[in-house]
Amino acid sequence: MAAYNLPLAVSQIPSPDILSGWKDIAHYLGKGVRTVQRYECELGLPVHHPAARKAKGSVIATKAELDAWVMASPSREAFPLRHLALDNAKLLCEFGQRMKEFCQLSQEVTERQEKLHQTVEMLKASVRWSAR
Repeated sequence: MAAYNLPLAVSQIPSPDILSGWKDIAHYLGKGVRTVQRYECELGLPVHHPAARKAKGSVIATKAELDAWVMASPSREAFPLRHLALDNAKLLCEFGQRMKEFCQLSQEVTERQEKLHQTVEMLKASVRWSAR
């Protein structure tokens, strides 16, 4: 029998480090599954959905692509965090005011419901008295 000399044996082919599924990708990046899914939607995390499935549950990614994405991502210093903190403080203050307003309105509704109930009871009593 003739021996076949292949240029590379199958075992010598370098396998790309492929991560399969959201859990593996999240573990590799040191994040939670939901965070990684959000990264895909909002920041373009390089994951691949198999052609046959479009479900969020089936994804694969290579470590090289993920590493390149992390290295290319802007750092936190590039964002004006002070401005965001001020915006958040304003939003928090406005939220507090809205909650206070909500509580006042809720109390007002409760008081009006009680008055309505009393009025209905008085009306029922009046109808019963006049029916005699």
